[in-house]
Amino acid sequence: MPKAQLHHPFVVTLLAAACAGPPPAATAGTVERLLVCQGAANTLALLDPATHTILAAVPIGGWPREVVVAPDGRTAVVLGGGRTGWALTVVDVERAAVLRTITLAGPGGEVAAPRGRGPTGLTFVAPRQVLVAGVVVGRRLLVDLDRGAIEPRRPQGIEGGGVDAGAGAGSCAIDPARGALWSVDAAAATLTITASGAAARTIVTGEQPFRITFTPDGALALVSCTEAGVIEGYDAASGARVFTMSIAGDTSELSALPMGLTVAADGRRAFVGCARGEYVAVIDLAQRCVIDRIVVPGGPDGVAFARFVPRALSR
Repeated sequence: MPKAQLHHPFVVTLLAAACAGPPPAATAGTVERLLVCQGAANTLALLDPATHTILAAVPIGGWPREVVVAPDGRTAVVLGGGRTGWALTVVDVERAAVLRTITLAGPGGEVAAPRGRGPTGLTFVAPRQVLVAGVVVGRRLLVDLDRGAIEPRRPQGIEGGGVDAGAGAGSCAIDPARGALWSVDAAAATLTITASGAAARTIVTGEQPFRITFTPDGALALVSCTEAGVIEGYDAASGARVFTMSIAGDTSELSALPMGLTVAADGRRAFVGCARGEYVAVIDLAQRCVIDRIVVPGGPDGVAFARFVPRALSR
C-alpha cells in the first residue's frame, strides 16, 4: 500500500495541544487508577494498581475495546460498539460515572465502521479532542468531547474531519517529548513514525501490531503484537528497536494475545491486557520482564493509567 497515504500533516499540527506534560506528581493526596476494558462484560474496570483490587465497574455499551485518559487524569474515553454501532463513552474516573456517549457517525450521518470494520485506536490530540483510528477504511475521525460530535472542520483540505490512513491502520499515539505521530498497520505488520518537517519512517514489526504507548518521559515507545505474543520496545528519539519481550500464554495457546498496554505515571511499570487467560501482565521496564499478573475477568483488552488530585483537595 502507498505509505504516503498513512498520515496527513494536519495530525502533526495538533501536537502542541496534545503534549500537555506528564500527569501530576505523586503526593500524599494523589490517586492512581488502572483502567481495564472488560470486553465480554461490557464494563470498564477501575483498579487500585497498588493492591490489584477492582474498585468499580462502569457499564459501557457494546464490547469496550480501548480506553485513553485525558491530561487532567480524571476523564477517560472508552471505545466500544459492534452490531449496535460504535461509540465513545466519556467517563469520570474519580466518580466512576458515565458523563456522555458519543455515536461515531460521520458528518453526513454515515456509520463510521461499515461492513463490520470497527475503530481500533484512540489518542488525545488536545485536552478535549480525541483522534479515532481505523474507522472508515482510509480515514480517521477527530471527535470533540465538549460538543459530543465529530469535528466538522476541514483544515488543510481534509474532508469531513477525517484523516487519511492505511487500509490496515490501527492504533496511533503521540510522542509526548517530540510530538511525532506513531501508528501501526496490523495487516502490513508495520509501524510508521511521522514527524513535522521530516519524511515518514516505516518499520517492520512482529505479527499483527495492535497498540502503542509511551513512557511518560517520552524515552520509550511500546508496541503490542498480538499474534506474535510480544511487546516491542523502541527508542522514541531514534526509532530503533531496543528489545522484544515475550508475554507468555497459557499451555494451550501460542500467544497470550497482548492487546492494550499502558505505562504507570512513574514510568517503572507497564500493564498489558491479555485477552487469553483473562489477566493483565505487569512488566518491570528496567528488568524487561513480567513480574506479576492481575486477574481481570471478562476479556481484558484496552488499558490505561490515571493519576489525579481529587477535586476536594485541588480547590
